[in-house]
Amino acid sequence: MFLFFSVCHINVWAQDCSNQEYGVFIEYDKLLDKYPTIAESEIRNRVAAKIGISPAALKDLYFRCLLRWKDEPRGQKDTSLVQDTARTKSLSCKTLGYRFGHTATRSAQGRTPNKDWNFVMPSRCTNKSETNAGIKEGVVAAQK
Repeated sequence: MFLFFSVCHINVWAQDCSNQEYGVFIEYDKLLDKYPTIAESEIRNRVAAKIGISPAALKDLYFRCLLRWKDEPRGQKDTSLVQDTARTKSLSCKTLGYRFGHTATRSAQGRTPNKDWNFVMPSRCTNKSETNAGIKEGVVAAQK
């Protein structure tokens, strides 16, 4: 029952991401991508201090807006194909989804994610039910 509530609660979060918060999310996410070797908590602390909120509030904002980003229509520029890499090529979309969900959840919890699971989701797996199923399973597994 707790896990079901958690998944449902996460879906409600996407509706709670204002346009202003979404702008903060985009800028914060760009920094995370730009500096992959710096601990996420360190980047979060710096960004939170700069914009005047607590690191915990920024973490909450990030996950509320992450779901909005996933569902947000992309402009022409953002829909370019993301090719498979050596890290993703031989894996199913469900496995990639699992790794994505697991990594994101562990990062949000302040726990160290599996560094080998750091990848960009290939276009072949975006908006697929098997990818989404894998993400949900990864989130649940990371919460244990």
